[in-house]
Amino acid sequence: MENSNQHSSNRQLNPFAFPAETDFRFLLLVLAIAGATLSLGDTTIGAFTENDLFAFLVSLGLLILIFKRAWSNSRKDAKARIKKGHWKFFPIKSTEPMQKHSFKQMEQYILETVAQIPDLDNQSLDFVWDDTSEQSNLPTGMAFGFGKRQYICLRQGLHQAFIQLSKCRTFPAILLHELGHIVNRDVSKTIFSVALTRCLIPVATILIVILDAYLVFHSLRRFIQGDSLYNIWEGARFIFAINFNAILLLLLIRLIRNSILRIREYYADVRACIWLGNSEPLLQQFIPEKSDSKAEKAKKQLSPLNSTASQGLRRDVWQAFTSIWMKFKHYFQTYIAPTHPTSEQRAATVRDFRNLFKPSYEVAFISSFLTGIALNSNLTIHHALEQLVILVNTINENAQQLEPINSNYYYLFFLFIIMLIMFLIYVLGVLAIFAIFGLVPIVGTTGLQIQQASFADHLQPSLPPLLPLRKVMNLAFILGIGIVLGVTFSPAFQAFSFPYNAPLLVVGYIFGWTFVFFLWMLPLRWIACHLYIRHTGDKLPKKKQRWLTILSGIALFPLFVFMAMTQIFLSARTVYPAGSFPIDNLEGLLVLVGVLAFILSGFVWAVGCLLMLGLGWLRPVDHNTSERSWTCLPVPISFPAPPASMSKPTFIPTTPPPL
Repeated sequence: MENSNQHSSNRQLNPFAFPAETDFRFLLLVLAIAGATLSLGDTTIGAFTENDLFAFLVSLGLLILIFKRAWSNSRKDAKARIKKGHWKFFPIKSTEPMQKHSFKQMEQYILETVAQIPDLDNQSLDFVWDDTSEQSNLPTGMAFGFGKRQYICLRQGLHQAFIQLSKCRTFPAILLHELGHIVNRDVSKTIFSVALTRCLIPVATILIVILDAYLVFHSLRRFIQGDSLYNIWEGARFIFAINFNAILLLLLIRLIRNSILRIREYYADVRACIWLGNSEPLLQQFIPEKSDSKAEKAKKQLSPLNSTASQGLRRDVWQAFTSIWMKFKHYFQTYIAPTHPTSEQRAATVRDFRNLFKPSYEVAFISSFLTGIALNSNLTIHHALEQLVILVNTINENAQQLEPINSNYYYLFFLFIIMLIMFLIYVLGVLAIFAIFGLVPIVGTTGLQIQQASFADHLQPSLPPLLPLRKVMNLAFILGIGIVLGVTFSPAFQAFSFPYNAPLLVVGYIFGWTFVFFLWMLPLRWIACHLYIRHTGDKLPKKKQRWLTILSGIALFPLFVFMAMTQIFLSARTVYPAGSFPIDNLEGLLVLVGVLAFILSGFVWAVGCLLMLGLGWLRPVDHNTSERSWTCLPVPISFPAPPASMSKPTFIPTTPPPL
């Protein structure tokens, strides 16, 4: 049975030939937190001042503060965990001779196993021992740490699993799973992701409270002054929209963070499965969740709280609010954004690694939704740069009035250089907005998934395709819906915001974005297939993957800018009174820009293909899979022999818990 499983496993594709999806989602989280901070900061500070440059600088300062604080907390996380859990460094000292000997054997087995693991040379790895927590009697572990200092917590139940090593391979399966986290480089990302969200929440809460207080104060003042009820009602709607969109944005950030915690488990399972050489030891750990699981216990604790008259109305209200909040939190973390995959999901991935090559609709929607929010919110950078150019221009004009123009030609040349530099900063800043908050979330996530799915389909043509043409269309449609919804629910109302009285225009935007993304995906799908299918040898195509990702971003850029211009101008025209829009024949102008954008995008793809042909990357090669060793799974590691004599177990778990 084990040999057959190993043979089946070796025929699977190597999921580590491409960047892990953990990296995709971590990128989304960083951009989401950056966009949320700049958006909320600009909206709040902008309520007190009309100086967009000042509002942007304050928001940027808050963003730097959040990241600096998160980095500092991440570096202290390991020591805080060890101190809080009262963990001891392994091996622990024992007064019982048999137990001391058994711990020594366990340490030797761990060290010999770690010595067989590749990619651990640059890591400083320490083991700690947990014998005090509620889970200490369970055979589980936990990887934590930050940077090059990594730790693995071994719980007391693992010692009992080690004693049973000759009968059950639970111990090496759990050990390799935790080592897989470290080799996958996802431990630091996880710690930093949690720290980032924790640092964002208080800052975002303070900004929202300040903004609410300001808006409510002005609404009450207008009401006292006898303003019309219609204007007051519009103000109340604006306050509700700001708070609703801000809360939705924070939930999105939480969803992305939880998805990082969830997806990393799949890659650690696969890494352990590869090292083990078969999937059976891991599959034995994926037992169905029992009714007394952590989720069920939390659900039982969320039953309505009984209150008595003596408790008082205030306590009853607080208990009711707490109960509702806990129920919502439980539902969100259990069904919408769980932090841990189910046993069935993990078992399915271990049995078929192709599940890690599938393009994700969830990632496509999150990336495009974030793009819509970030673009619409961070167009304030455009206003800040514009004000900076105006400020420099004003200073120059005042300086010219003080000194005659013809008196110093060097001074005129200096002014010309200054204005040219400011203009370039303005143009590059606007382009950076579209590149960072527009292209990176989509090209760096969905674009990479299309590359690996297309390659997998052509390398294994006998299996059901992961990326048929229908799925490409679905992905493009989801990207289109996500970016329009992101604009709709952005906390800031900028140029991308469209009027709510034009539903047909919104539908047109969805299909317009869908068409743009579909035309971008088709050549990317074709080039990725031919590029990677012709890559031979044992080295991973990291250079080609980076090159193709950059090329796809450059090709998408003109189409993206064209569709963004279309949305901005058409939405703005519906706001202007009839006949007062400053641009005549807008449709003709947009058609001309669209044609130029499609021609430029096709030109980029054509030049990219010619360059790849010149480099020999697209030359036909023999399709012998033995020459394509980079796609094959690594060789399983060799394990030390189980110790001959070990102490008798004091506790044997009836069923192994999930890893």
